[in-house]
Amino acid sequence: AGFVLALELLLLWRNLPHNHRPAEPDDLLTSFGPGTVLTLLRGLCIGLVAGFLFSSRPEGWIGWAPAVLYTVGGIADWFDGTVARLANHSTRLGETLDMEYDALGVLIVPLLGVWHGQLPPWYLLVSALRYLYVLHLRIRGRRRLPVRDLPPDSLRRVLAGFQMGFIGVALLPLFRPPVTWLAATVFMIPFVAGFIRDWLVAITVLDPSSVRYRVLGQWLHRVFRIGLPVGLRGVTTLALAALAITALWRDTPILASGAILVGVLLLPGVLSRVVSLAGLLGTGLYASHSGLDGLSAMIIVGAIVILLFGPGRWALWAPEERFVMWRGGEPFPRRAG
Repeated sequence: AGFVLALELLLLWRNLPHNHRPAEPDDLLTSFGPGTVLTLLRGLCIGLVAGFLFSSRPEGWIGWAPAVLYTVGGIADWFDGTVARLANHSTRLGETLDMEYDALGVLIVPLLGVWHGQLPPWYLLVSALRYLYVLHLRIRGRRRLPVRDLPPDSLRRVLAGFQMGFIGVALLPLFRPPVTWLAATVFMIPFVAGFIRDWLVAITVLDPSSVRYRVLGQWLHRVFRIGLPVGLRGVTTLALAALAITALWRDTPILASGAILVGVLLLPGVLSRVVSLAGLLGTGLYASHSGLDGLSAMIIVGAIVILLFGPGRWALWAPEERFVMWRGGEPFPRRAG
């Protein structure tokens, strides 16, 4: 913990000259502002989580501490940009620390999850990608090779946000392997694929202005954000119905009621991301203690894909989509269509 906190202080010290608003580089501010204070609080939480590394998993109430600390940091991350924009105190320092602490958290928390057996070893690829990306671009810069700015992509932020949310939940003592290993693998695949795509764009292998890139992007959009979620809503609903029947057979009416409720809302596309999250948590909790079977695995995979990419076409009511795409402190996005 001391090492990580010292590293965070070093990052703060080196970036103090950037404590200015983006459009006012010569006007150094004399205070951090509420947004940067929240970012520093998140850094403190990440440093404390690092104190649990390389030791056996603690028992009792202290076993909840890593997940609670990271969740508190995640809440601070959710509000720091909003508070900074509302207070008119957005700074380059805050932006830099926010990115650095994001990367540090996604390095430390998965490493802790792997160390305690909650996450599979291959999930550490998520931790390494950002550092490999930055290192490669710096090497290209020193060699005077071209580096292209990434085009805006709302899905990039959504995938990163859900990734950070997942690793916090995976540390909770409520969930156990192989459920957490399966969920980690499904969560990481689109994240890694998107990261590799952005990497190829940054090193100019892919040209986002080319016809081929746009056609491929449109095809992937139709598959992963329109067609696949629609199909998975049906398949996951069938799996939920089968789980409800099994739960009634085993005399667990609460599980059966939950599965029926999630299925009834999921099939027509009512609050799909919300009910997918509820179904994922409920099924994950059930399978962690009763064993992972085929039905539970189908529900977990389907719920994660819908959670990441949305309900797809023909969703009856999806107000949560606007919240997913919204950045606090900015105008609320208009209803699609």
